[in-house]
Amino acid sequence: MPTLSTGWPTSLLQKLGLSALADKWPSTVLPLGTPVGKLTAAAAAHLGLAEGTLVAQGGADAFVGMLGLGVVEDGQLALLTGACILWLGSWVDV
Repeated sequence: MPTLSTGWPTSLLQKLGLSALADKWPSTVLPLGTPVGKLTAAAAAHLGLAEGTLVAQGGADAFVGMLGLGVVEDGQLALLTGACILWLGSWVDV
């Protein structure tokens, strides 16, 4: 099972005939919330934020939405809808 320390599941790409995609993916997988830099003056002006505002690694909207909904404990389930419908849950391997 791939983890943050083992990297991307390249064997899946190979099986799908998409090995070339691996070169286009980031070489480092960062945990959610990891600081990655600060807003430049141009980006800050465009966004209406302060220059130097911390920028952190984000996540996929549905999974971050689970946190916002409080789905963080074993046995909880969230239904998220949008362009697709996802049933996402939390569980502990026994």
